[in-house]
Amino acid sequence: MKMHKKAVCLMMAACVAMLAASCGAAKKVSQATADDAVEIKSVPCSECKSTRDIIRSRGMRESIDQQIAMEMARTSALEDMSSKIGVSVTALIKNYALQRDVNKNMELEQRYERISDQLVDQTVQGYRTICEKYTLSTRPDGTKVYKCYYAIELDKEDAVRSLYKGLTKDDKIHLEYDYDKFKEEFEKELNRADSNR
Repeated sequence: MKMHKKAVCLMMAACVAMLAASCGAAKKVSQATADDAVEIKSVPCSECKSTRDIIRSRGMRESIDQQIAMEMARTSALEDMSSKIGVSVTALIKNYALQRDVNKNMELEQRYERISDQLVDQTVQGYRTICEKYTLSTRPDGTKVYKCYYAIELDKEDAVRSLYKGLTKDDKIHLEYDYDKFKEEFEKELNRADSNR
């Protein structure tokens, strides 16, 4: 009987130790996930610059809710990318219109700009997430706050092709640039928009 009691006590002690250890491990994992930040890909959010072939944008937002922080950061990154592409296309269209008789092309320029707004929205939808990091900090009032760093990218070639196709498929628009010239002009404007940020 004493032996049986001793075995039960040892088993209970082992279970309590295992339970305590597993709770401690779970706490460590969730804390590490929040504090140490989780990265989806190896491109750090802070070094998320566009390259010759890729357009990149990033956003950062914070909230007491991790999901909301992520959604706001993603929206910020998407807005930044839309702005870069939109500014570039608008500048390209204005330059193109200025090379022609301005009075005859005012309506054409306005039409281009209306179409380009829709095209930018469609083009940006092809983005990929390249970085998603979180940190968890405590405000002076004790509130826990998640900060999300979010970065996205888009292949420049895909973006240019989509924009060119959209701008040239309208019968009333006669874009005299061939694809290569359009790409070259778009890249110039995109580099200018990037350097102004």
